[in-house]
Amino acid sequence: MMHPFEFSNYNDGFYVNEANQTKFTELKSIISDLKSKGYLLTPIGKIDKYNSETFQNSVKNQTSKEDTKPNCNCVAFKIDNVQDFWLNDVQNNLINTFSNNKLPVTISILGKFFGTDPKVVDFLKQQTQNENNQLSVAIRGWENVDHSLYGMEEQSSSIQQTDKQIIKILGLDSNIFSPPFGKFNNSTLDALKQNNISYISAMTKIDPPNFKSNPIHIPETSYIPNLLDDDPFLKGTIIEKMLAKIQTQQKQYGYALVSMQPSDFAVRDGEFKNQVNEERMKLLEELISQIKQSNIKIVSLSDIPQEVLFEKYPAWIKQIYVWHEQGLITDTELDNAINNLISRMIITTH
Repeated sequence: MMHPFEFSNYNDGFYVNEANQTKFTELKSIISDLKSKGYLLTPIGKIDKYNSETFQNSVKNQTSKEDTKPNCNCVAFKIDNVQDFWLNDVQNNLINTFSNNKLPVTISILGKFFGTDPKVVDFLKQQTQNENNQLSVAIRGWENVDHSLYGMEEQSSSIQQTDKQIIKILGLDSNIFSPPFGKFNNSTLDALKQNNISYISAMTKIDPPNFKSNPIHIPETSYIPNLLDDDPFLKGTIIEKMLAKIQTQQKQYGYALVSMQPSDFAVRDGEFKNQVNEERMKLLEELISQIKQSNIKIVSLSDIPQEVLFEKYPAWIKQIYVWHEQGLITDTELDNAINNLISRMIITTH
């Protein structure tokens, strides 16, 4: 049984007439899983037409074991639309929540609107110069626009200009693209290859994970407001419900990647104020604490492929892939190295 409001977003204590895409994605996954296991989907009015023997026959091909996917038991966090002046106090506070806990976080920057706000620039420079820094930077694009509406050259220019701006201001060269609204096309992928971008992080409802592609696809599995929603149909506290959703995503995708924006943690009184929503920030901090207590690793976005595929193997094996991504070894050398490890039974194929 379900109700329409269960598939709507929940804002400020009320359900709103806006689809909760995470819920629809989960429903589609359930339906697909049931079909794959041979279950018969039928209207309520026809249930009495099927006796128990018929139902048993309908699932005779169901496997005794569920399909198991690699699960890195890890979660990463991404802060999108980092920029100058707008909600800069909230933005800095949000980033600082991770740095104070000595945790990795990826921020995606809008190039056109970055580099002239001392409050933002000085803070990020301080972060990147900290020896305990685990901040990684992604390209959001020159402006917050749907890149799939433009051709390859326009998209390449947007990515290139933003990367140059990040290098100029922070001295960092980014190899991650987080497309606005999660939208991209084949021209986007061509533009990323042209600019040597290794990772693209869209959304699972648009783009499934693919750790063997070029660039590597690591879509976000959830958006923080959907986790903060006090879902009345899950048991436990808000934090327990958030953790349960993350663990569900880990089982489904092999990892969890939670995205957020500074506006998600700003006070809103008709319009957003440059003031931290203390209640929401506290929930984030409690979630981070609960994740740690649950022995779930908090990793950087770019570490997810290695964590998912090789969580059982030592770091020196993962390093081979890091060298490959950095261009230090060729495709042939990578294949030879892995085949050698397989032949020596150090790793096994599935």
